[in-house]
Amino acid sequence: MYPEQIDQFVDLLNKKQAGGVYVIEEELHMVNGVYEGFLEHDNVSYESISFFTGPKLTGSKIENFIISTPSETPWKRHIKVFSDADVVYATYETTGDQVEAEDINRLQDSMTATQEEVDRYKSENDQVVDEIDIRLTDVEDTKAEKTYVDTELNKKYDKDQVYTKEEVLQKIEDIIDAAPEALDTLGKIARALDEDPDFAATVTNSLAEKVDKVAGKGLSTEDFTTAEKGKLAGVEAGANKYTHPTTHPASIIVETSDKGFVSDVEKALWNAKETPSGAQSKADTAEQNAIEWAKSFGIGTVINNTVSDGNTLVESGLYRTEASTEGLPAEADSAGTILHIGRRSTATVTMGNQIYFPRNSIRIFVRTSNNILVTGGGWTSWKEFETTDGAQTKANTAETNAKSYADSIKPTKVSELSNDKNYVTQSELGNAGYGDMTKAVYDKNNNGKVDAAETADSVPWTGVTGKPSTFPPSGHPHTIGNITGLQAELDSKETPAGAQAKIDAIEIGSRNYFRRNLVSQIAFTSQGLVVTNNRNYVGYYMRVNEGEIYSISRKTLENNRFRVGFTEVEPAHNVPYFGEIDRDNFYKIESITVPAGANFLAVYLSNEGGSISEVMIEKGHKASDWTPAPEDMMPAGPITWNQLKGV
Repeated sequence: MYPEQIDQFVDLLNKKQAGGVYVIEEELHMVNGVYEGFLEHDNVSYESISFFTGPKLTGSKIENFIISTPSETPWKRHIKVFSDADVVYATYETTGDQVEAEDINRLQDSMTATQEEVDRYKSENDQVVDEIDIRLTDVEDTKAEKTYVDTELNKKYDKDQVYTKEEVLQKIEDIIDAAPEALDTLGKIARALDEDPDFAATVTNSLAEKVDKVAGKGLSTEDFTTAEKGKLAGVEAGANKYTHPTTHPASIIVETSDKGFVSDVEKALWNAKETPSGAQSKADTAEQNAIEWAKSFGIGTVINNTVSDGNTLVESGLYRTEASTEGLPAEADSAGTILHIGRRSTATVTMGNQIYFPRNSIRIFVRTSNNILVTGGGWTSWKEFETTDGAQTKANTAETNAKSYADSIKPTKVSELSNDKNYVTQSELGNAGYGDMTKAVYDKNNNGKVDAAETADSVPWTGVTGKPSTFPPSGHPHTIGNITGLQAELDSKETPAGAQAKIDAIEIGSRNYFRRNLVSQIAFTSQGLVVTNNRNYVGYYMRVNEGEIYSISRKTLENNRFRVGFTEVEPAHNVPYFGEIDRDNFYKIESITVPAGANFLAVYLSNEGGSISEVMIEKGHKASDWTPAPEDMMPAGPITWNQLKGV
């Protein structure tokens, strides 16, 4: 299911004409030695079905299998195959598939999932486009101005204004010159001067404490000449007798954070830096590529690719339509938008789904095609998704119509009631002569009694006409002894206590264990219980436990077999059975006790095919009605179109 994976559909086969058939091979993956399920295609010939352990009728042929046909969907074939092989290959012939409402429901579910995926994908891409816009804005805000870059570049020294590495090393060698090894670095010189930062002042102060040198006098006697003293006085503070060598190693130069050597690698990296114009060109190209990438999804720009015929679209994408565009819903009276999703399944078949959005109304239409490449696109008719407002409008209309109908049939007078037979209508009274029942006419002697009634009181028995020839006797009592055999008959009846005990033994609330959707081709023969693909044989089996008690009933005798047997293993071709009970002319088989060694109960119902009478399997003493097995009934909760149809 989306978005983790794409829904997969089996390609349906068109019906073959003039007796033609398709030959199909399916690959079945066994689970614990069993495969159970429906064949992928419909209208399969029973006789053509075969199973092999290798493809294309190779390997070993498998004889142990069950084929059944659901009564509600007789075009389908349910199979159950038994084999130790990991993979089994089923080969069969079919005249083509039958499209069911369930196929449409699955397609609608897939289209709904596709729409959700499109919405999710659009949302993510909107976010990507927003992020690209932000990044482009950042690039625009942070890219260097050409004037600034030119100014900074002008601050650089030209190549002829700087020393090369070799030239710098030579200058250092010149400074070192022929200094002794003990003083050929600044560090060694510093250590030689006791690392005194004011060594000259220290020497000057020390010299000031010495006496002048006088001709003929030694240093110990302060024999400095005036000329010598003058020479010493002219020495700069911190001066020393040092001759810098002509050449010396670069290592004597101490690098700092402000000054240092530039290597060839560093110079090459600097020379390879992008120029402002080059950086701007690359930024512009990146911006345009991002815009074009977003546009390729129909996002971030106005849709200008107008389509003249929606039936001929092949490439997926968003397309603008006009009122004149072919292949739109009949309700499309103006421009709109089509989302087309195409998928090529073969070189000559391209399947597709389309969603149409009108411009001037909030409505959504969908349709699908099995092959866009055929004439007309093979499209189904457009189906409209109902909106909340539309559903409410229809509900309001239905309510109004119901009220109008109720008002139209509401009785307004007594004669319109269903029990008006108890009332006399005015038209009936009009012929009754009402209004002439006066006392002067019917009670002339004024004694309060109709004259004709007085005459009737004196009529003799012989003068009564229409009287019955015989009369029932009047009520009179009899004792039990006066009625022959009554006491013996009463003694044979169940006592209240006995009847109550039997009622108490009945367990209420059983279920029907017969599952019509699992009916198989089963028969009892002298070779054993036969499971075959001959649809004339009809039967059913279920798992049971030793000692359980069952009863089996049917409503009619239309099926010519009504037999029960047991097997140790699951019923399959030529599996032995035992404990057979034959009741072909009975409606019910009671008190069926599961014998030792039995794990399955099998019921043989017919060897003539045809429909099956209603069958009920009850367990124990629990009373059941003829309600189908819960697995055969419609589940609670939301229902599908197939359930309404009974498919």
